[in-house]
Amino acid sequence: MAATFRNKVQIERDRQRIVELYCQGVPQFKIAEDVHLSSAMVSYDLKVIQRRWAATTSRDLDEAKGRELAKIDNLERVYWDAW
Repeated sequence: MAATFRNKVQIERDRQRIVELYCQGVPQFKIAEDVHLSSAMVSYDLKVIQRRWAATTSRDLDEAKGRELAKIDNLERVYWDAW
């Protein structure tokens, strides 16, 4: 039986479990059975999870690029001073 209403805590708890099962390669219909949600709800939650992953990855990549550019800027100053 699928849940009809979930509060924010339940949603996040379900999404954590969905991620665990998804990363193990469990099919969506089996995930739905495990967390007692409809397949459509699991599909929606997976889309939300994947958007979060994409946003996090993008931010992490931007931070890494910023660090590397700062290092290059510093080296450029050192090289210009030495020249």
